[in-house]
Amino acid sequence: MKSLLICLASLVLCGCTYYRVRDVPTGKEYITDNYHLNYVGGAVHFTDLKTGKIVTLSSSEQEVIPADVAKKEIASQKD
Repeated sequence: MKSLLICLASLVLCGCTYYRVRDVPTGKEYITDNYHLNYVGGAVHFTDLKTGKIVTLSSSEQEVIPADVAKKEIASQKD
């Protein structure tokens, strides 16, 4: 029970999950904290946190990245 509480507390304190989404054909990378996969067409839809633009990609790769890395990349883009 104690380990379950510690695990739940760490999830709450860590905040949200960030993803690096890569457009396979161009190699361009985006950072998001949420994306939606369209199961019919295979496209992903998300808001790029670097620019605030809504992006739709038909061919992409996604990976989870640490929050500190995501926040650094977002901040460097907005400077």
